Amino acid sequence: MFTESPQKIDEYGRAAMERMAREGIPASPENYSVWYTYFCGKNPALIRAIEVLDSNSQAITETLSGELYQKYLSPDPAQQAINEIGDRIQSSLETVIGAIETSSAGADAYGRKLADVSSTLQSGSVGIDQLQGLIEAIGSDTQAMADQNRELEGKLKQSSEQMDAMQQELQAAQREAMTDGLTGIPNRKYFDLQLKQTVIEAMESGQPMSLLMLDIDHFKKFNDDHGHQVGDEVLKLVARVLQTSIKGQDIAARFGGEEFSIILPNTPLKNAIAVGDHIRKSLAVRRIVRRNSGKPVGNITLSAGAAEFAPGEAVSNLVKRADSALYRAKEAGRNRVVADVAEQPTAAAAAG
Repeated sequence: MFTESPQKIDEYGRAAMERMAREGIPASPENYSVWYTYFCGKNPALIRAIEVLDSNSQAITETLSGELYQKYLSPDPAQQAINEIGDRIQSSLETVIGAIETSSAGADAYGRKLADVSSTLQSGSVGIDQLQGLIEAIGSDTQAMADQNRELEGKLKQSSEQMDAMQQELQAAQREAMTDGLTGIPNRKYFDLQLKQTVIEAMESGQPMSLLMLDIDHFKKFNDDHGHQVGDEVLKLVARVLQTSIKGQDIAARFGGEEFSIILPNTPLKNAIAVGDHIRKSLAVRRIVRRNSGKPVGNITLSAGAAEFAPGEAVSNLVKRADSALYRAKEAGRNRVVADVAEQPTAAAAAG
């Protein structure tokens, strides 16, 4: 929520409109949010991303502005889950704080009553009946204080259990939002988020980064011939091969259907080609069998396209180039890795 003065709101609004006009970006609500937020200086991550793009003389197109909005301003399911759990934590804390304040007030009152009893006893003029009354009063107040402390202890224990449960719920929500349900590897959403972050880091560090797009050859026919259950097992197998073929900060994800992707930070194009070729060869020698009968159903291969990030290009363009290289690998006969022609004029192929 913005709380600037009317003058500041007008100033930031004009600056946002001028920047959008200069970049040729339509003044949609999402684009306006990006640039208003940038000029009011209240989102350091967004400011940093735009400054990196500006320092590389990168024109910020409508597409790129949309990507900035999705990454830095648009709520996603995981964030909504975090917000909801945060609200519940706040509610739980308020309950505990209220119990502590009540207990503290009770302890203060109890202390004052004890002080009064002590003062009365020190006066030396206490009769038997009065002493009996003081003893009963102390006993009653002490019991009430003990009951109050037990109630506070119970609320603290309950709050601790609720916190543990909410932490587990949050972790489960985050995993579910970012994980492919069938293969167990990161999904498209996680891929999109991590690719944008990796591109920003590559621009800041000046280190190369590459992207592999991979697709199982003739997967539809394999599915039709052997059934979707076997097809699902093939997808799981490919995911396992990808996971065991990467290292360090590399990220393998299911892009969609039978297509997968691998983000390769600090990796030039030639090394990306080598990774893709290693995966291709590892999968080609795997023997696919039916789980229920052990009967072999043949082998599978995959094709891959590789592209190295060109400083300043839009993330969507990097994906498009790697996907185009993948398409050319299919056209060239499948079971091979082809590099993006913009990065390497001669397509690199590994014949199967």
